[in-house]
Amino acid sequence: MASTTKKVVSKAVEVNDQTVIFSEKNLYFDGYGHIDQGFSIIDKVNLDIYLQSKFVREVSAVELAKYYSKNK
Repeated sequence: MASTTKKVVSKAVEVNDQTVIFSEKNLYFDGYGHIDQGFSIIDKVNLDIYLQSKFVREVSAVELAKYYSKNK
């Protein structure tokens, strides 16, 4: 007798609710905390709050990869 077994394969789904920003200087946001100069990982929920500052911008994955590949 041959027994059959079922294999359950589940795919891992990555939920990306974070993004990377770059700040030109140290900043404090009342009720949200502070960010240091340079690259910071933040929740996308707070992205609009941080982007209100003229010293903060969102960073693409390509820009982040270029920065860290040059600074090895």
